[in-house]
Amino acid sequence: MNLRIIPALVALLSLVPLAFAALPITAIKDLQKKAPDQVVIEVLDSKTNEKKVSGAFYFYFDVKAKITAIDRSASGLKIGDEIRIKYSRPNIDKTPAAGDWAGGVDKGKSYTAHLKPVAGKAGNFDPAAASGTFVEVKKKP
Repeated sequence: MNLRIIPALVALLSLVPLAFAALPITAIKDLQKKAPDQVVIEVLDSKTNEKKVSGAFYFYFDVKAKITAIDRSASGLKIGDEIRIKYSRPNIDKTPAAGDWAGGVDKGKSYTAHLKPVAGKAGNFDPAAASGTFVEVKKKP
């Protein structure tokens, strides 16, 4: 083995943990507090598609949800409103990428959602708290 490549390998391998670093929980909680809208949603429909864009694989989510409770709403949401949430994230199994993204949601389940309105598109929202955007609300037995 060529001994000159060992320092380069060590340097390269030391960066691997950073490539998949998620935000610390304190940062997630801060994003949740700063989200303009914190509401409970019931997922009416959830579609996920995978697409290849510029050599990278992404999941695209399209969620239709109904507001069932409101903690705060800067955008004026009301209980019973139906909203759409569209977002994407890399498929890290096929395209390793650093970052922290909102996960998928399941039809019929309820989540506390931390959202921000999409400018110029009434009723459309983006995730506002990375992986802390959707927190499942467990139904009581």
